Amino acid sequence: MLKKITMLTLLIVAIAVSAFAAGSYNNPAELVASITNRSVDSVIEERQDGKPFCVIANEAGKLDEYKSGMLEMRKQQLDQRVADGTMSQERADYILDRMENNLANCDGTGYCGNDYCCGGWGDGYGPGHGRGWHHGGHGCRW
Repeated sequence: MLKKITMLTLLIVAIAVSAFAAGSYNNPAELVASITNRSVDSVIEERQDGKPFCVIANEAGKLDEYKSGMLEMRKQQLDQRVADGTMSQERADYILDRMENNLANCDGTGYCGNDYCCGGWGDGYGPGHGRGWHHGGHGCRW
């Protein structure tokens, strides 16, 4: 009986830790490294060679995990920006809606059938412009 209780407790702890870890990524490279069981450095190296993060995840058979992980990571980041007062809730909702639409079209090729790469914010700014990810950075192209 004690053995069953111990195993059940371990299972509950493992599930709780997994749930916490799933949303604790700081960037797409960490997410892809985790879901593909690779090092962050190896994922970044492949990305620097021109392969989008969603393609790396897709090739590992982890596209769905990538898409859900990106959405969760961005939700947390947007929530933090709203809490910090650096972004309005209306703007965060708009960005999240655009990202959800882009992720729905993401097929793991790096292009989603519109002007945005899978995981991108899709709010028209595109990458760059010196304004950071919240103004249009793309989840795959980083």
